[in-house]
Amino acid sequence: MSIVVVGSLNMDYVMQVDELPRPGETVFSTRYTTAPGGKGANQAAAAARLGAEVKMLGCTGDDAAGRALLGSLQAFGVDVSAVRVEASEPTGSAFITVSSSGANTIVVHRGANFALTPERCRECEGLIAQANVLVTQLEIPLDAVVAALEIGRRHHVITVLNPAPSVPIPGNVLELADYLVPNETEAASLACHMAKRGAGSEAAVGASDLSDPRQAAAVAARLAEATCGTVVITLGKNGCVCSTPARMPSSANVNASGRAEKRGVVGARVANDESPGRQRNLAIPAFKVRAVDTTAAGDAFVGALAYRLDRARAASGTGLHRFDLEEALRFASAAGALATTKVGAQPSLPTFHEVAEFMRACTNESEQRG
Repeated sequence: MSIVVVGSLNMDYVMQVDELPRPGETVFSTRYTTAPGGKGANQAAAAARLGAEVKMLGCTGDDAAGRALLGSLQAFGVDVSAVRVEASEPTGSAFITVSSSGANTIVVHRGANFALTPERCRECEGLIAQANVLVTQLEIPLDAVVAALEIGRRHHVITVLNPAPSVPIPGNVLELADYLVPNETEAASLACHMAKRGAGSEAAVGASDLSDPRQAAAVAARLAEATCGTVVITLGKNGCVCSTPARMPSSANVNASGRAEKRGVVGARVANDESPGRQRNLAIPAFKVRAVDTTAAGDAFVGALAYRLDRARAASGTGLHRFDLEEALRFASAAGALATTKVGAQPSLPTFHEVAEFMRACTNESEQRG
């Protein structure tokens, strides 16, 4: 088992419009489509489309939408045997409005996604224990997210948390993530919540406007120090910024396999930081594309990062000693950029070949300009 995704499955109902409606305004749609989605399912499909072995853990309703979602994931090669069908709830749904510039608004009805319980996650502990990487988000109950992350840590699995949509998250939950991957809005919310919880007012400095990569980098650094994990903030057309913590928890120690532990938990983060004792900060510029729908860009990014983490873990056996974080972020950024060039969530996800060719073309074009 390589990647386990614990998360949501939604049917997306997408309406194309010239401009997003203002409050109280009615606009006409120029095109209407339905497509499989949900942040969990999108991230699972993104990683599988790149070539990873992926298993999905979640819930759907006993309805046509649920069956369609399972069929779509299976077509990508995702193992859906751990997805439970809940007859008492409808399948989750998302109502998405996309403007001609690619901007979108999304309203989600959670439905069966909120039938995923901590007990169900614990029933699948053996499944999670076999994985190299665990990926989860916040379109499912927070207690299920916590249970999944705790299981992952207990079994030395690399944990990735995409804190979307933005909800208040206890600091001890954030510490369970080796990789925390918010967008700029979610990062600002996390920083503000941390400041309110007494994590220090510095965490909120600059958090009101993260469209400036320098401000975002400062917030990423503070979040990394507060959570002791690697923080990657995606910034859309402004690329992404990343920070690894300068310190390990004082109670950390190293187990027999050479992996750092705290409270009996593995810390894959030690191997990511090429300079122990020093904070490492990265800024990755965005790839330039003509965006038509940004709906799944973040999910493509997370899925691609998980793919790279999985490959690095598989190659090294323990830890991430050969993991090139900067290259992984460029790869994830390219996958996210390509996902914006097509309409729909899962239909827009690129293959490994498409991402590699796109990066090669961008490199050649840059060299010619230089």
